[in-house]
Amino acid sequence: MFDINEIPAVQFMRPDGREVHGEIHIKDDVLYHRANCLIEQGCRFTLEVLTNNQISLAIEGPDPAMDDEIGDIGIAVFCNAPGAIEANIEKAIRQAEATLNPLTGE
Repeated sequence: MFDINEIPAVQFMRPDGREVHGEIHIKDDVLYHRANCLIEQGCRFTLEVLTNNQISLAIEGPDPAMDDEIGDIGIAVFCNAPGAIEANIEKAIRQAEATLNPLTGE
């Protein structure tokens, strides 16, 4: 059996955008650590099912280019399928890391 790491996440529900708090399960320890580093920097992970049934996974955080105003600093949009969140979360994490740490991307 796998050890599963969990990070907090918010899912926006249709039709009114109501927030439901839950978790994203990340099996990869390095990816889990990177996600937690973003959370420690004031980020949060959000998910929503779009009207075309794709998933939007976003990382909201302070954007240095916007005087640290909170915005989407990492995002991945993908088809809803088993394992799709974990398969696509690294893309959003890479984008967020590059936004928060533009010289190193870490």
